[in-house]
Amino acid sequence: MVRRWKPVRAFWNLLGKGRLEREMDDELRFHLDRQIEANLRSGMSQDEARRRALLDLGGGEQVRQRVREARAGFRLEALAKDLRFGGRMLRRHPGFTAVAVFTLALGIGACTAIFTLVETVLLRPLPYPEPDRLVLFLQSYPSAGLDRWGLSQFLFASFRDQSRSFERSAAYSSTGLNLAGREEPVRVQGAQVTWGYFEVLGVRPALGRTILPEEDVPGGSPVCLISDRLWRTRYHADLMIVGSSLRLDDVGRQVIGVMPPGFAAPRPDTDVWIPLGLDPSRRFGFWLTGIARLKPDVTVPGAGAEVTGLQWSLARQSESPPEPGADLGMLVMPLREALVGDTRRPLLVLSGAVGLVLLIACANTASLLLGRVTARRRELALRMALGASPGRIAAQLLTETFLLAALGASAGALVAVWLVALLGRMPLQGIPRVAELQVTMGALAFAAVLALPASALSGLLPALRARGLDAGLRGGARAGVGAGTRRLHHVLVGSQMALSITLLVGAGLLLRSFLTLLAVDPGFRPENLLTLRFSLSGERYGSTERMTLFYDELLRQVRDVPGVRSAGLISNLPIQSDGWSDGYAVEGHETPGAVQPNAMIRVALPGYFEAAGIPLRGRDFGPQDDAGAQRVAIVDETLARQYWPAGDAVGGRIRFGWDTSEQAWMTIVGVAGAVKHSGLEEAWYPHLYLPFRQSQETVSEMHLAVRTEADPGSSAAIIRARVAGLDPDLPLFAIRTMPELVSESLARQRLVYFLLASFAATALLMAAVGLYGVMSLSVSGRVQELGVRTALGADRGHLFRLVVGEGMRLAGLGVLAGVPAALAATRLLGSLLYEVSPADPLTLGAVVVVLGMAAFGACCLPALRAARVDPIVSLRCE
Repeated sequence: MVRRWKPVRAFWNLLGKGRLEREMDDELRFHLDRQIEANLRSGMSQDEARRRALLDLGGGEQVRQRVREARAGFRLEALAKDLRFGGRMLRRHPGFTAVAVFTLALGIGACTAIFTLVETVLLRPLPYPEPDRLVLFLQSYPSAGLDRWGLSQFLFASFRDQSRSFERSAAYSSTGLNLAGREEPVRVQGAQVTWGYFEVLGVRPALGRTILPEEDVPGGSPVCLISDRLWRTRYHADLMIVGSSLRLDDVGRQVIGVMPPGFAAPRPDTDVWIPLGLDPSRRFGFWLTGIARLKPDVTVPGAGAEVTGLQWSLARQSESPPEPGADLGMLVMPLREALVGDTRRPLLVLSGAVGLVLLIACANTASLLLGRVTARRRELALRMALGASPGRIAAQLLTETFLLAALGASAGALVAVWLVALLGRMPLQGIPRVAELQVTMGALAFAAVLALPASALSGLLPALRARGLDAGLRGGARAGVGAGTRRLHHVLVGSQMALSITLLVGAGLLLRSFLTLLAVDPGFRPENLLTLRFSLSGERYGSTERMTLFYDELLRQVRDVPGVRSAGLISNLPIQSDGWSDGYAVEGHETPGAVQPNAMIRVALPGYFEAAGIPLRGRDFGPQDDAGAQRVAIVDETLARQYWPAGDAVGGRIRFGWDTSEQAWMTIVGVAGAVKHSGLEEAWYPHLYLPFRQSQETVSEMHLAVRTEADPGSSAAIIRARVAGLDPDLPLFAIRTMPELVSESLARQRLVYFLLASFAATALLMAAVGLYGVMSLSVSGRVQELGVRTALGADRGHLFRLVVGEGMRLAGLGVLAGVPAALAATRLLGSLLYEVSPADPLTLGAVVVVLGMAAFGACCLPALRAARVDPIVSLRCE
């Protein structure tokens, strides 16, 4: 008998006498009461009757289960009541609800939009099977100024045949192609690839087949594959496209396949793939990029070590092997890392910034909720006096906060969709995979998940402050804002100020950096300069002489266009970071066996330097600088200062480092001004200019630079017509003014600055609103005090200064706390700044002034209201 009673007694003691009955459902309690009454009639004591009734209901375990079910039902019912009550309270105060939801929507929406960008670029898997095994491999020779150096056909073939780390490898090179045929000729982005390129990626064509080994040889069959985008836009999804012929660079190529939708490697705008025609005997021409799929048991460092060993083995067999200990090596990197490049740091900075915005939004909402708790102190105190526990009150307030956060997350999802659409319309050159940018279900789930910490951060402090509100009932109408509540308000506002100054300092530093970049002299005059690009191809332009005739006639006709001041041709424009580089040697400075310096190589025709506005000492190239004349060259000031500090470079001689013959020397006939090669923030890089008529490489792709008297855009149509008159099948592309090119080169910096500045402005606005709310609440709670001060002789100016001084002290404390945090956080911006220190005192001082002005403006309205307090009205209740 004792054993039967032991679990029931333990269970009874665990729950506490009387608690079991309260948590039972109505049916169970009815049966229990009837059984207790029957036991009492049989002569049992009260406790004995209750214990026997519990036992008769099924024993301890069954009672436990019934109570657990009853407790769960009770909690669900209580939650439903809290949700209904919270909804009624939010509808009853639409102004408060709108401000709180809007604040949370800004924070959650901005976080979701940046998460979408980060997820697309950094986190989303590449659309290939087992993408973690895909790597790119290039040469690296840092001491020669070649951090990433392409492969020759000989090197790639050697790695492909001898490497034991690669399961399969291929090589590619991006190129432009002139596409003629059914419609107007256009320029399309293409790629020359070796056979096996698509197999390395694990992608099969949607129609047709890929390149065969026998097609990837010199003189192989002219075939091509096209993208789904090109197939649909130009060929209207013609299912009979496979087997038909296209004219690419005046060569008829048979279409053998159409790639699936979304595939556009190696560049996002690639539309055509043609066989490379690999010639393993070609040791020079380092313009290929290798791509490989690692074997399952091979790591990236292991593959890098192996191919570096192969590289050195091949280099020792060459005519000019590198010196022992040289830093020549192979750079093997995961494909994802190669695509992300240097965009990781800006995206992480934006992620941290938007996280601060969300924290500020939560602090602002918490401050609003604290104000609501104070306004509802009589209601909450009355509920506690009628028996509600502090935990029950806290649960009710947290439920209301969760409703606000849920509404904020819903609105934030709409804000995120709008922000992502805005990002999609912005120029995002240099950021990979932006074509895939869209709000996915994962991003919406992220917004929903953010509602949980947002509701917890916003509602925890107000819920805790609900304890002890019975003072509000005892204090009646005179109960004001307690000291504890005021301290919490001050902490929240100070936190907002501290977080805001971090964002403002970051935005200020980026603004100064951006303005400094805009003031950089690029080495040329971009105003009124129009640039156009074209590429000659086919048998009509199969020799330097034929190209020269076309270029001369083109320049003659363009210079005759009304409003054109000058025109010239160049193989590669500055700022655009394209072109090729090569080693060179200056007469009198040769050091056999040493690492050769590198220069950017440009091929130009007469008139380019005048058209581009590049200063030139000496003379320009002329018609006399042909293949039969003494070889000449023009160097830039960056190269000239290294070897002719006195400025007497004209008359010196220079040659390519790999050509040691006497005929290779070129006489320097001019020194051009230094120009920026890959961006305004990059260091000056030496340039070597060659005349087209003497160039050993056939340069078919040229940039036409045209300087006009007025707006260059007005001359573009006439120039297009002149080109069409010379060759109707020649497409012009990349028609840009030079200011547009400079602006596009700053697209990434502009995007980061715009977003960070937007976040900082939002944070400043929310911090100012939070300070305004705190000061308004403070004035409302001190009406009697202010009335007494007025009655005792205080003038309005004194009351105004009193309130403003309190608010400014609060803002000052936030600034003091935020400055060290800002200085620590801005160290992460070091790589994004140009000639600006992360601890720039001018930026810091300007931010403090801006924040002080915002705080003063937030305090003025409550201070004016305090100054207009009528002592008769405020003291009437006394």
